[in-house]
Amino acid sequence: MKKFLVFILSLLGLCLLAFGIFFFMIFRPISTVGPKTYYRVYDGAVQVFALKDGEVRSLLAFLKPGETLMAPTVSDASLEVPPWLSWIEPVVVDFVGRARYFMYKEGKKAKYNEFTVGYTNKTIRGGFIRELERTGVLKNVELSFLPDQCSFFAQVLGVSITARGIVTVPEGDRDRLLLHLYWLKIGSASMPERVLRAVENLFASTYEQSPKYKIRLLKITFKDKAMVMSFKKAMDGDTGVSE
Repeated sequence: MKKFLVFILSLLGLCLLAFGIFFFMIFRPISTVGPKTYYRVYDGAVQVFALKDGEVRSLLAFLKPGETLMAPTVSDASLEVPPWLSWIEPVVVDFVGRARYFMYKEGKKAKYNEFTVGYTNKTIRGGFIRELERTGVLKNVELSFLPDQCSFFAQVLGVSITARGIVTVPEGDRDRLLLHLYWLKIGSASMPERVLRAVENLFASTYEQSPKYKIRLLKITFKDKAMVMSFKKAMDGDTGVSE
């Protein structure tokens, strides 16, 4: 009887999720009326950012030689997390807050004001992943590094979250970290592009609003089975980092 009840509840949850995705796709357009910009990379690699009022708003793509992108004008509506996915907001807040605290602890161990540390798929588990799992919000966390991207897996209330993407630090005086998702799955359901952009926006705004410590991430690079992060400790008068 219990197994049958669990099956019915799971089926109902999947139906609600599917309906929410369908509703969101219809009534939340990802682009709005405006110019579209075409990019093509012939040599090197290029990060394409979206701007608003002269400031970097989001990371649109990381393009390699031969790749192209048609970048539309993004609508404000598409940057809102849909109501049926509101439960993911505290998950992102917890993730970002613990990432900030992990950076702070790395800074306390460093002797110099500017320093670089590297992590492999194995060593990241002993520090950062253990920090993420500390409160029990995220369970069975897995983080793997690939060339120019990373993959993430975790369980929240028994629901699996799987994603692949890249994070980057835009140039400028403000302390920001931007996320670009290539894909995101909740359970077995692949999220539409509108959801990806909404989660990216939530990540960026949460990072800016989260408690800050006297350390700033300057650069992050993904390699095969490794991640390299460069940091700077705050000096007096440094407006980019606060207590």
